[in-house]
Amino acid sequence: MPQQTYIVRFVTPAFLGGAAQKGEWRTPPFKALLRQWWRLLLYAQNVSKGKGVAIHALRAREGERFGHAWLESNGRKWFLRSPLRLALDRWEEGAMPTVSGEIKIKHPEVTMEVGALLYTGYGPLVYKGGHTSLKAPPALAPGSAARLTLSWSQRDVDSVHKQVQWLAILIHWFGTVGGRSRNGWGSLQLFSSDGRPVNQLVDLKVFQDLFLPLKQCLQNEWPAALGRDDKGPLVWWGKAHATWQEAMKELAEVKIAFRTALPAGTPGSLADRHLLAYPVTKHSVNAWGNQRRLANQLRFKIHAVQKRGGKEQFLPLAFHLPHRLPQELVNLLPAADKQKMSLSRQEEVWHEVHGILDGKMRRASFGVTQSAASPR
Repeated sequence: MPQQTYIVRFVTPAFLGGAAQKGEWRTPPFKALLRQWWRLLLYAQNVSKGKGVAIHALRAREGERFGHAWLESNGRKWFLRSPLRLALDRWEEGAMPTVSGEIKIKHPEVTMEVGALLYTGYGPLVYKGGHTSLKAPPALAPGSAARLTLSWSQRDVDSVHKQVQWLAILIHWFGTVGGRSRNGWGSLQLFSSDGRPVNQLVDLKVFQDLFLPLKQCLQNEWPAALGRDDKGPLVWWGKAHATWQEAMKELAEVKIAFRTALPAGTPGSLADRHLLAYPVTKHSVNAWGNQRRLANQLRFKIHAVQKRGGKEQFLPLAFHLPHRLPQELVNLLPAADKQKMSLSRQEEVWHEVHGILDGKMRRASFGVTQSAASPR
């Protein structure tokens, strides 16, 4: 059976909770990660070739690749086993019983300083006994690694192998897993079995065709593609730091900056800030209550890079997977709020957020103009 093995190494703590919510190495989060980026890869590749992709067709192809247990219209269940199999060389609990290195930062809407780690990791992290703690220790520690083997049937060898190569590069650049992964927790990197990274992170030219214009991305209600605008990819690098905690601090400060730059609006009504994510602490929307959810589409990751002399540095990364406000949430709004958040207004808000990121971080580059023919 054809297969490909990668070394998965965590750069930041990962919260991959098992049945008891304690961090442990397990395959389901990695399969979910592969599905997420496979979905984006297939959609963007088809659109870049001028082909449309219907959601139901995309879902059907995803089920064929990763397996499913669907309920048909007649009430019968339809099962399909995935031809792509995942295996870790070990399943064990994490080795990080506590979190250390908390750094206090200022928040303009809070009288006291807040912990940067707690701000980005609240949920798996809690404030207990006067300091930031793990809610359900242990977590998977930074630097911990395991071998992940992907295998598939011989009849799918060509198509699957090529997709796996693409997915490995995308995940190396942007992949995170576990609780609060959109904020940079569970940042991981992929290496070939000989220890070499699958990509050098120099520029994004290898898959520049997968980036779609912001306006085009906003036609979808789900994160279908990485975004770009007239300035380049909607991807930003931060400064180099000596520790992952310092890199997380920069991301926390960036997040506070673009969130507080947008008005929270009149209590109970929709405002620009609600487009970023929902719920918003102390700024709820009456029509949505406390049960509706809108996940962050501006995501964070932290990379570890080796400098001369073997010294490791940590680089924060921000990237945008743009999509419009889901119609399900729009339908709940009163007429006045619907007018506030037209598609053109959503685009304006995101341009404002991107401008803040341009001022605080550095845009990644596509490098030399080149079509993304195949992964390297």
